[in-house]
Amino acid sequence: MNLRNSIIFFGFLLVGCSEAMIKPDRNKPFSETYDLKEYEGTYKNRGEPYGFLSRVLWGGDYSPFSASVSMGKNQDEDIKFIQINVKDKKIILSAIGEKCVLFTKVYLEGTDFNINDGQINLTSNIGHTLDDRNVVIGVKSHSVSIGLDTDGHGKFKSSGSDIGLAYFIIPVAVGGTEEVRFRKSKKTHNYNTCK
Repeated sequence: MNLRNSIIFFGFLLVGCSEAMIKPDRNKPFSETYDLKEYEGTYKNRGEPYGFLSRVLWGGDYSPFSASVSMGKNQDEDIKFIQINVKDKKIILSAIGEKCVLFTKVYLEGTDFNINDGQINLTSNIGHTLDDRNVVIGVKSHSVSIGLDTDGHGKFKSSGSDIGLAYFIIPVAVGGTEEVRFRKSKKTHNYNTCK
């Protein structure tokens, strides 16, 4: 194979390669804390550069809570802070509105979540991309984790990739990672339940 053909061949291979990265300014890595007490505190619900911690935690499903609390059309925006308290192996999450607790939910370590390398893994899967809607045949992976960064702020990370062949002939490698920071308040807050 001559030089010209080699360049064309490797150029063809690289045509389908891309990587996207979204992250906040001055992004910090995950800390490797295993102590649940480190998570205690009050975090801003609105993330940097975008997103809501409430959406990460509850996926936008507030139906179990809506009977007891009146929330507006965009419920994630109604939640200003997420307060985390820890008792034994329980994490108690409270959604805070303007000045009161909208709702609270309790999670138990070992049943509802596990901590690995300082991160709480929400999802992690590997599968194939072969389906009716996809032009790529290959392998895909996706993982979602939350935890604390090395400055003690909340951190969300979602990463995924697809590797395979598009239209059975074009090699494709696509990946992406998004990281979001949720600032932890330096003050201790005490809120009453909304009435």
